[in-house]
Amino acid sequence: MPGSSDDGRDAFPEADGDDSLQTDVRESNKLKISDEEVEQLRSQLSEADSAQCDAAMIRRFIRACGGDHRQAVKRLHETLIWQAEERPSHLHCPACPKDAKSHYMQVVAFDRGRRPAIYSCLSIPTNHALEDNRLHMISIFEQAIAVMPPGVEDWVWVLDMHGFGLKNIDPRLAFAFLKVSAAHYPERLAQAYIVSAPRVFHGFWKTIAPFIDPKTKSKIWFGAFHKHGDNAKVRAALAKNMDGPTVDWFMREMEENRHKSVAKHKHYWYPDLAALARDPGSPAVAQARDRRLGMSHTGAHDFLGTEAYLAEIAGRPERLPPSVFAVADATLPDKASHHPHFAKLHHRSPGSP
Repeated sequence: MPGSSDDGRDAFPEADGDDSLQTDVRESNKLKISDEEVEQLRSQLSEADSAQCDAAMIRRFIRACGGDHRQAVKRLHETLIWQAEERPSHLHCPACPKDAKSHYMQVVAFDRGRRPAIYSCLSIPTNHALEDNRLHMISIFEQAIAVMPPGVEDWVWVLDMHGFGLKNIDPRLAFAFLKVSAAHYPERLAQAYIVSAPRVFHGFWKTIAPFIDPKTKSKIWFGAFHKHGDNAKVRAALAKNMDGPTVDWFMREMEENRHKSVAKHKHYWYPDLAALARDPGSPAVAQARDRRLGMSHTGAHDFLGTEAYLAEIAGRPERLPPSVFAVADATLPDKASHHPHFAKLHHRSPGSP
């Protein structure tokens, strides 16, 4: 079947473990930007641009430009214009409130360095429209930024390629991702894990690989997850940067998404996440969790995210961008009539965003 990797015919061999996979090792090798250099670049910005940039943002753009201040100033200005026009923290895919299976890419965890961890899987989403996917991707990047603790400025991303097939071979989407991430989210990716890329992906990768920055390429690990077989290498790769419970969550998630009976009905439900942030003590929130667990293959896996991530969100609506609440509030109960409990979660708590 196109896109299936359970036959073991993956496009890339599993990489051997090495210290370069550890984000803390790579962190120590980052180009060091002094406070003086930050202020030197700031002096080259307009007053309006300077007011919109904190020191961390300036450092990221200097690193992305290899220390070239002139280029960094230009790119910073372009990004600030883009932010003013697009308001990325408010962007969301218009398809998600209409069909919860439109996309399956979300923030679900933290790694050991408290970096947000994103998970995506291609066997679940039904929406392949270019603009919808671009908007969803931006909204998830903003969700990762919103939940970052002080001192953290990048994320890790597990791209589960299970389900990748001919319908996914659209270079326009790949180039849209590369354009947005390189132009407006430089130095945000700490590590990417591309899991179970099938043979059909190989030609696609050869098309886009020349356009990927070498620094970004160095952050990509390829491996395979097998529904029936030894997954020690995937587990070991994740364990370089994640604690045991987080690794267990990702392994269970990937296993569940290879069970057709589970994946067929699976979707990421934003009203659950918004309700958790607004009123974690609500009986409806507890009921929603029980129902999510009941939907899992084991009866014990919460696909909304790890316990540590959900604890960070609980009662803290400020840890989510406005786009999450926009999707949750636009998702009408009648759009989820096959899940009656979602109607209860749609109710807004007084004073919530």
